[in-house]
Amino acid sequence: MINFNYIKYTMLGLLIVPAILLSVLLFFTSINSPKIEVFDFPEAGEVIKNTNIVTETPRNVENVLEASNFEYKLIGYRIGETDSSVIVKKGNKEFVVFVGEDLEGLYTLIDVNQKEIVFRNEDKLYKITNLVGKSKK
Repeated sequence: MINFNYIKYTMLGLLIVPAILLSVLLFFTSINSPKIEVFDFPEAGEVIKNTNIVTETPRNVENVLEASNFEYKLIGYRIGETDSSVIVKKGNKEFVVFVGEDLEGLYTLIDVNQKEIVFRNEDKLYKITNLVGKSKK
């Protein structure tokens, strides 16, 4: 004959063990709950300015060079209040450079606007006429 009490206690044990483990995990999860911090966001009308951007004017006019000496081709640009960038191409490599960053450690991007892009290499400034998206007539 089958002992029903043995089967009943075995099934009950199989249900109690996971219940105890899940209860212990729930307890430890409630103790280690995440800490919620309050962030203060600026108002919608407040302008945030990037303090890392340094605009310089050349000391000598002869230090300003045109794009003919610049070996990269301008293929794209993005103008923003704080995070302007350009995409330049040399050979089959493309580079995304943000204002204030260096391009391959040689040229620092100084300014991006709709008319021209300005890079600096030591004392020399390279001004590239921005023709991206403009039809050539």
